[in-house]
Amino acid sequence: LNPRPHPKPNPNPNPHPHPHYPIPRPKPNPNLTMRAAVVAITLAALVDSATGNPGLIGVLETLSKGAALRAASDITLGLPLEVWKTRLATATKDIGAIAELRKILDQPGGVKNLYQGWQPRCLEAALQGGFYLCGVNAAKPLLAASPPLVRAFGQGAAGGLAQSVIMTPTTLLVTHSVRTGGSSFEAAQRIWEEEGFRGFTKGGGAVTMRQVSNWSTRAFFTRLAYDSLPLRITGGTRDLMSGILGGIMGTWNTPLEVARVRSQAGLSDADAFGTMKQIFDEDGIPGLYRGLVPRMAQSSWQTLFMVVLPEVLWRK
Repeated sequence: LNPRPHPKPNPNPNPHPHPHYPIPRPKPNPNLTMRAAVVAITLAALVDSATGNPGLIGVLETLSKGAALRAASDITLGLPLEVWKTRLATATKDIGAIAELRKILDQPGGVKNLYQGWQPRCLEAALQGGFYLCGVNAAKPLLAASPPLVRAFGQGAAGGLAQSVIMTPTTLLVTHSVRTGGSSFEAAQRIWEEEGFRGFTKGGGAVTMRQVSNWSTRAFFTRLAYDSLPLRITGGTRDLMSGILGGIMGTWNTPLEVARVRSQAGLSDADAFGTMKQIFDEDGIPGLYRGLVPRMAQSSWQTLFMVVLPEVLWRK
């Protein structure tokens, strides 16, 4: 009897037939997200206590109020305007705001296309609103003796800075979802597999500059408009008009927003200023202000919810 032949050794130790199969990255641990949230809330509580506010209970109350206000803003008009603005900023050819909106609605899905990326957007809305109000509350005692315009600017800047911590990864997922048409979970998996944790920080510099400049100037211009409107305009009408004007004037930093969208969509690897230079070289000044129309509407809507409404409630 012939002895059984020994199997030939496999020259490729990788069990996968493709010789260049990438080494799989470890899956993200969901507990890290929870730990990060606990650390962030604890730090906010310490800051709140140091500035004379009621500590952790007060922070949790502020987080819930801010989450409710911002979620209401996004569920109504915030997300559709964000999708419209993002499509304009990432389009290879500028066909105009109205034409781009019609193009979105004519695609399969219709109105549902305006709610692409709603999963991370809902999470972002809750955290963003809560962190914004926590930042505003923490800055209030520090700016109590300042003139009204300085106080409004500083509080808005503190709120915007607090927001940028959680906005970088969530806006990245929304941008990827809008641009590719896939779900936000697919976008998160693809980013993790291709770039790891660092992939979720893409566009972070532009996000921080945008958020700080967004809310500092929105609050500043809203207060300026409130103080400058004719005295015959009173009550809710004065609050409404000041919020709309403050939101519109707060869109002066649209080039930063366009740079943020293009960076997070993978259309540029440069920093915020490098991306703006690329856009200017390709499309001139109009390219830096793509999506201005929906952004003005979105800015006014968010300012009414996050600047005017809290001020009215606290004033009363």
